[in-house]
Amino acid sequence: MNKSLDSRGRAARMARSGENRRGEYSGPAMRAAAIVVLAVLGAAVAGCAARAEPADPLAGLHVDDDAPLDLADDQDLELARADFAALPDDAPTRPAVRRRLADELARRLDLALVHGERDAGLAALRGLLALWSAAELAAPAAAEAGMAPYRAVLARARQAYARSGRDRETAAALCALVLADPAGAASYRAELEEIFAYADELATADDAPMPRAPRPIEILDGLIDVHPAPWVVDRLVALYLAHGAAAASRARRGGRGELGMARGDPAWRTAWHVTRALARGGRVGEAARAIEAIAGVGDDRELRERLRRIGAAGARAADWVLLAARFQSSDPRLGDAGAALAIAREAVRRFPRDAAAHLAAADSARLAGETGLAIRYYESGLALDPRHADATAALGRLHVERISALALSDRPGAAARLLRGFDRFHRAATVALGQPVEPDLADAQAAFGRGLASLGELEQARRTLTASIDRRPTLDALEALGTLALKQDRFDAAIDAFERALARPATDPIARAQQCRLLRLAAEAYDGAGRPIEARARERAALFGWRHLMETAGIASALAGDALVEQGKVLWQIGEFDAALVAFDAAVDVDPNGASVHADVVAFLVVRGQYERALDAYHGALGSREIGDYFKVYMSLWVTAEALRQGRPVDPLARDFLAAREGPLWYDDLARYAGGRIRLAALERRATTRSRRAELLYYSAVLDRGLVQDPARARRRLERVVATDMVMFFEYDMARHWLRHGFGRAPRPR
Repeated sequence: MNKSLDSRGRAARMARSGENRRGEYSGPAMRAAAIVVLAVLGAAVAGCAARAEPADPLAGLHVDDDAPLDLADDQDLELARADFAALPDDAPTRPAVRRRLADELARRLDLALVHGERDAGLAALRGLLALWSAAELAAPAAAEAGMAPYRAVLARARQAYARSGRDRETAAALCALVLADPAGAASYRAELEEIFAYADELATADDAPMPRAPRPIEILDGLIDVHPAPWVVDRLVALYLAHGAAAASRARRGGRGELGMARGDPAWRTAWHVTRALARGGRVGEAARAIEAIAGVGDDRELRERLRRIGAAGARAADWVLLAARFQSSDPRLGDAGAALAIAREAVRRFPRDAAAHLAAADSARLAGETGLAIRYYESGLALDPRHADATAALGRLHVERISALALSDRPGAAARLLRGFDRFHRAATVALGQPVEPDLADAQAAFGRGLASLGELEQARRTLTASIDRRPTLDALEALGTLALKQDRFDAAIDAFERALARPATDPIARAQQCRLLRLAAEAYDGAGRPIEARARERAALFGWRHLMETAGIASALAGDALVEQGKVLWQIGEFDAALVAFDAAVDVDPNGASVHADVVAFLVVRGQYERALDAYHGALGSREIGDYFKVYMSLWVTAEALRQGRPVDPLARDFLAAREGPLWYDDLARYAGGRIRLAALERRATTRSRRAELLYYSAVLDRGLVQDPARARRRLERVVATDMVMFFEYDMARHWLRHGFGRAPRPR
């Protein structure tokens, strides 16, 4: 499956806004970058009434067949995993779906072990463990049978991790082996205790000024997220209680509650931690007794009261919802969405007709990142209480995100069906609440239209985006419509769309950043229309806008890199080349693990005579463990192609990286083609979609030494790339660039 670089960037930003997001970036790199770029900028710059609704928002729309799920693809694997997590434990399809997911995760684990990629191996191992719920692990016969086929790869993982002294990874492998090899379970648990004892010895020898949480707690605490087996939960609860008791004893001897306890030590919240561990294991009913002996340090009277209420005769759903709320927080350091979800799901089981229980489960699932499960519970909760406005809005947002994800992943049919369902949902919600509801059909159509554009379905995309704008103009729809026009040299239409977008109010930093980007695009459109005065005005406005945003908004690290890249592009447009290069360097420094940032910088510089600079950014991306192989392959292809075009030796890191690709995905085939390991005919047989054909045409033009040395033949192939209408692909942009500037000669720097 192929995705545009637009969707690659969106996926990367979404990933960084989750567990890998750093939050507000306040370190020296961000401050230094902001100072440099703001100085550079200073020098460089010296509603709408609703219309009548059609019977069917997709009337006359035709979409191609959806791409099948390919679990070797990261995005497809996540889609399938989310759908699996939303299945009830007793769903008849659950075992078969789990087996397909487990096969793929085991394959990934094996591959990671072969290549020594320990972090990737741990991610696959954790994903494998997470395929069994707490209820299924409480009666483990089925789980043991399901894990048994992977005993060999799990044994190799345990050996590899133990040899390298990775206690967390070794513990995960041992937990998996307890299931995969029940006959050896006792020995695996004994080995785990040896790891704990050794970790404690290391901690005791540490010269830290205050005792910290025992390493066994840290190891098991990370494991119950994905593997809340009864014995794991029991061991963790015992560790929490022992550590809390020791801390309380030190406090009593010292006469002060804080004596001998570091900030963040779990002993401060022993009762809370014990309860959440039991909740994750589906045993929250045991928590009141488990924390009974805790007094003083680590106690939690409010939590005790909430536990008492759920255990009392006549307990209500509201009591369970209140207990779940005790573990809900947008700050992962203060909450545990998984524990809240487990408690809320138990409330649903006990009170299936109570809307609040369903909606509490939905909120917790959303915070835990389980979007499929969140959708399921929002729908069931709203079926019981359709007048809940916040839940309606939350479900609408999830549906719009899902429409976008499906459309951007080559599944327009599924996205279209969901869009029709969203239309029905929105109409019913508007009637139930008696007021307009957002997100509305305009947002959903904008998401679908952007997806169609990424698939090259330009006429359908324009029709959908226009319908969205007619209903209610939004920044997203206007930007997408303007971008389509700009990339097809319909400059007046692009200007109209961008100016309408710029006239929209934008108060939050995200919308303001979007409008700054739109100012750059509008400048390109004015230049194309032969209106340089307006173009320069828009560029100056963009630079002022970015400067003001960086000074006042405190841009999060997940956006700071993108903001600096955008400023670099504007500076380049106005001829401030040195300043632009400073901005690009700052972007990759501020966001060293930003996949879209590195891809944007490399793609921009590699076709503007800045090969060495592009190579530096590429090497930074190649060294990041958080940037996925998907991006690394494409960046490797770009720098390889440019080296061939300029008659340079191919970068050895790029050559070796491409040579090591052995996966089953389309971009693995492109890597094999770049290294001469497969012929063009074999690649052509796999180019079964428009996006693949566009990439086949582009990379065969820029990587074939014969074509590189024959500009006329290469030009004909690049013209065919443009004819595919894959306007959201970087390959399309690069093909247009070479057609305008000449592919056969190296561009002059700047």
